[in-house]
Amino acid sequence: MSSTEVLRFYDNWAEKYDKDLLDLNYNGPRQCAEALAEVLSGNKAARILDVAAGTGQCAMELIKLGYTNLDAIDGSQGMLDIAQSRNLYHRYICDFLGPRRLDIQDGKYHYDAIACCGAFSQGHMKDDCFPELIRIVKPGGLICIAMREEFLRTVEAYKDKLEPAMTTLEDKGSWEQV
Repeated sequence: MSSTEVLRFYDNWAEKYDKDLLDLNYNGPRQCAEALAEVLSGNKAARILDVAAGTGQCAMELIKLGYTNLDAIDGSQGMLDIAQSRNLYHRYICDFLGPRRLDIQDGKYHYDAIACCGAFSQGHMKDDCFPELIRIVKPGGLICIAMREEFLRTVEAYKDKLEPAMTTLEDKGSWEQV
C-alpha cells in the first residue's frame, strides 16, 4: 500500500475505527501507555508525542494513568479530527513521519517520550523515521515502539531492515534499548 492509499484508508475508517478495534480486543494502546508510565517513573508532567495517534486511543490510556501533557501526529486528518473532538492533545500535527524534518522546532518541542503504537505496520512508518524521532526527543528521553513482533518477519519493509537499523543507531550511541 502506498502512503496515499494508507491515508485514504484511515480517513475512510476514522468513524468506525474505535468500535472495530474494540471488537478485536486491541490492547496495544494500553500496553504502550503502561510501558511508558513504568519508564517515566511517575513523572506526570512528562511531555509526550503520540506518533500515528489516530483517534487518540493511546492518549486515552495515558490520561487514565495521569499523563496529560500530550501532542499528536498522524497523517490522517479524519483520525485527528476525532481525537480533537475528544480534546486529548495540546497540539495536533497532520503529517507523515519519515526521513524529512517535521514542523517541530529544535528545543521548543522536545519530548520526554514518544509513543509509537501501531505506527509500524504494512505501508506505515519505516526505519527512515528514526533520525527524526531522535531529533525531537530530549536527550535521555524515551521512544516506545509498540508493534507486532511478527511484522519484523512478515512486512517486507522491516524484514532484515528494522532491527539492524535500530542496532546501528545503538552502536553509534544515538539511542539505547531499554
